[in-house]
Amino acid sequence: MQGLDKLNLYITEFVRVVDHCVQVEVGFQYSNNRYAVEKTSLCSMLNRNLYAKSDDKLLLWRSLHWISADKDRLTKNIYLKSQDVRQRMVMINLDVHEVLAKFLLDGAASATSQQPTSRRRPGNEQKKVVATTEKSTGEKKENNRQKLPGRKTAL
Repeated sequence: MQGLDKLNLYITEFVRVVDHCVQVEVGFQYSNNRYAVEKTSLCSMLNRNLYAKSDDKLLLWRSLHWISADKDRLTKNIYLKSQDVRQRMVMINLDVHEVLAKFLLDGAASATSQQPTSRRRPGNEQKKVVATTEKSTGEKKENNRQKLPGRKTAL
């Protein structure tokens, strides 16, 4: 797998996992830009795509500062005021998530809108092609088909 493809895979998985955690409330909002999740819950989600081990993914996330962790660990020891205890959690940086999510949306939009220039013809997108064909009985029939951009239709 190429380097950029692999990085894109890591980014996509990070964004989707964090989106899922926030929507399903797997963890909780710790501060304005931090979201706390238990490592076991996060690892169970990361083990669904087995292109790398979950600890290796978290190690990469930590080295890229997508998550906060204590030195030589993948978790951070945080204080929970409501329970008056300290607990080890994975601290996800929501600012990084926002930037990466925007990057994925921009990348997906530009990838789908870019077509080879030799095939693109301005003004020819989504025109209906109406053709007549004659059956052996001599009666005429109309064919209504959508013309796709960059495709020639056989008449």
